[in-house]
Amino acid sequence: MHINKLATITNFMIQNSIIFLFSFFTLSTFGQINLPCHLSNEQIREDMKILYQSIDEGVIEVYWYRDSLSYKNKYDSICALEDGMPYVNFYREVTKIISSMGCLHSYVSESPLEDYFFDNHLFLPLGVNNTNNKSLVSYSYQNQLPIGSEIRSINGMSIMKIRNQMFTIYGTDGFISSIPKYGTQNDDFPYFYKHYVDTSETFEIEYASPDGLLKEITLQGAPWDSLSKMPDFETVQFNQYPFGFNIVNEIAILNIETSSLSEYNEKKWSKFLAECFRTIEDKELKHLVIDVRRNSGGWMPHMYHLIEYFCPNTFTPVTEAWQKEESYDFFKFSESPKRNFIKKKNRHLDSLIGNSQYDNWLTNAEYSPKENHFFEGKVYILTGGDTHSAASRFVSAAHVYANPVIIGDYPGGCFIGGSGGNTVNVILPNSKINVNLALTYFKPGWFDLLQKGIAVSPDYFVEQEIGKDAVMEFAMEYIKELLTSPMPQRR
Repeated sequence: MHINKLATITNFMIQNSIIFLFSFFTLSTFGQINLPCHLSNEQIREDMKILYQSIDEGVIEVYWYRDSLSYKNKYDSICALEDGMPYVNFYREVTKIISSMGCLHSYVSESPLEDYFFDNHLFLPLGVNNTNNKSLVSYSYQNQLPIGSEIRSINGMSIMKIRNQMFTIYGTDGFISSIPKYGTQNDDFPYFYKHYVDTSETFEIEYASPDGLLKEITLQGAPWDSLSKMPDFETVQFNQYPFGFNIVNEIAILNIETSSLSEYNEKKWSKFLAECFRTIEDKELKHLVIDVRRNSGGWMPHMYHLIEYFCPNTFTPVTEAWQKEESYDFFKFSESPKRNFIKKKNRHLDSLIGNSQYDNWLTNAEYSPKENHFFEGKVYILTGGDTHSAASRFVSAAHVYANPVIIGDYPGGCFIGGSGGNTVNVILPNSKINVNLALTYFKPGWFDLLQKGIAVSPDYFVEQEIGKDAVMEFAMEYIKELLTSPMPQRR
């Protein structure tokens, strides 16, 4: 359910971990979880060796954002702990290492801590909306805090320190900050707080009520089953899944919440697009909103076919596929890759990339303007931190080749993309932590290493808000103004 759930260790966390580890050991003796509460130096060294070997051998952009010496120093510092390390602290260190690679598709996918926390622990009973550099209460279990209250601190730690820990350690492409901002909101906020900040079950909250008054309250934790059913903090205009089409005030709206092949096949998708753009043409609509704010990605060709309906020229979105090796030594610690894209061809890339291999899977495929039902009006793309992978590639390609107006927050995926597609799951033998590593990088037609680690900048920056669909409302008002006045200047 959750990926990229990452954070860092502080003295505050270590102090709280003492209580946690006592209960951890006690529960282990009753067979509720088969896991040591403390890893020895030997166990840590073995797990770390496998982790670093896997990262170094497998991930293309591992040294794009962090040099090899810093990895080596981190490895040495952890392995030098003669007394070993409490399990929860090691878990946090592993997630820090994975997130520091700057590869969204590489993350801690599973750990025994998941079931342990869910089955045996109570969580912070609040949902959070991270916006305008504030953390506002978006949901309160049993209505103990007013919605919209601003959290100032939790258990003596300032909310900004908590946010910084979550945001800087949450896995993302390069330096993009929108994905952790949105990824740690609502019911995910208590998850991240429990796993990576504080294992307490009682919470001293300092907050400012909606009327501005500073207050304090002590909250008891709530079970995860209750918190996981929190309602969304935003009210969306419509929510057809996995994709939907709507017309509002002579404005066409495409809502595309996934690009996954498991949700729909190419034939069904092509038919859907043809019907949508036939309707747009028949009704002579001039404005099209494409909402990909909740689209976490999937099959890239799906999204490129959509661009064919509004891009005036032929374009080539993928030029090469890079992978370091055809097979790896670390595979003996892993499950098999999901698929093998790489053929027996070699290409020497620059020293930043290293020796890689590539094939023609999806490479140099051309996409051309549609002959039927081509849209010549104005396109607006709504983006946000949950716009990942194939969806963020769509935003990049559309931005480069079709010049739409982009509204919302920064996409969660990098402008030049990141490794994905072909992945492998590495299992660390002592901690039983599962690490998903992305092995293949698809080089886009707009590739420029100077732009690595950043997202497409929205023309109009709008954050999500509690109780309203702020991004969609802005887009509708923007288009309404265009119908009656000159086009406003972009940001």
